[in-house]
Amino acid sequence: MARKGLNKDKIVLAAAELSEEKGYTQLSVQDLAEKLEVKPASIYNHFTNLEEIEQALGDYAVCELINELQAAIEGKVRAEALRAVAKAYVKFADEHSALYKAFIASHLVRKQEVEKNIRTVVLIIFEAFNTYELTEGQCVHWGRVMRSMLHGFAAIAGAGWFSHLPYDTDSTLHLAVENIIVSVESMERSNRLQNIPCGKNAAGRLMPMLKNETDEI
Repeated sequence: MARKGLNKDKIVLAAAELSEEKGYTQLSVQDLAEKLEVKPASIYNHFTNLEEIEQALGDYAVCELINELQAAIEGKVRAEALRAVAKAYVKFADEHSALYKAFIASHLVRKQEVEKNIRTVVLIIFEAFNTYELTEGQCVHWGRVMRSMLHGFAAIAGAGWFSHLPYDTDSTLHLAVENIIVSVESMERSNRLQNIPCGKNAAGRLMPMLKNETDEI
């Protein structure tokens, strides 16, 4: 019999807190039960095994990242949007390192809801390029560049590998984003000079592709 009031949401929230306290890889059903003051059997009434809990935690992490990115980009366009997305992404990874690891691990889970949420993260990054006059292909390429840079930066910084030299990491991130901005603006000018057909709604045009679960993003 499940403990009254215990549900999947409470278990996932506790798992998120426990992961931040002990580390993502240290999560266990026994520790989770102790944190919730229940027996492990009560947790198994809601989840089959630890893997299911980790999957739910990954989906929770994706949703939390989506909220942060959406709040950051709201009302912003072009360079301001790119800077805001980069800052929010890296800040999330820094302040919620265990959740960020759960987010990355969620990429390995090929479940429809998780895939949908991950694609929302991708779409938000595309939206940061939304008001530039880029082709669909250019938007995809720059979105991948941005995602690669942000994940690489967050992963290396999170591992402490930027801490050995006396230069602040915020300035490094700023330098990386500004270089992307300069390059995107240069491509936009080139598109205009060459009369390459572009639009200002690349994210909207890419939406159908992102909804196709078989597409690589």
